[in-house]
Amino acid sequence: MMKVKQLSSTEPPNRIAFYFLLNGLWFALPLALPVWRWPDTDQLLMLAFVGLVSAFGQVFLSRGYALGQFSKMAPMDFFRLPISIVIGFLLFAEWPDALALLGMAIVVGASLYILLARRRA
Repeated sequence: MMKVKQLSSTEPPNRIAFYFLLNGLWFALPLALPVWRWPDTDQLLMLAFVGLVSAFGQVFLSRGYALGQFSKMAPMDFFRLPISIVIGFLLFAEWPDALALLGMAIVVGASLYILLARRRA
């Protein structure tokens, strides 16, 4: 998030989103290749839809960081966590395991600690 904010002062949001997605591809590709299976037509359409929505989301996020103050934008980015849990439960009947819940609690706790520490200062 901090790098996107830093890049937003010199680069247009579309370029930031393109490089973000390209770098994500390079990091994910070596992990995906050993277990790769070609998707059927329905899966390919869903993947294309998810890719398009993700690309637009990254462009909007880059634009938001370019326009907004990082300290006010970053907590909103963490809102993705509860939304993802709800979507996972409603669409896939999936619930996070104990380790995932612990990680989420650490992220939420650290965010609240930083927020309260800044208000005191």
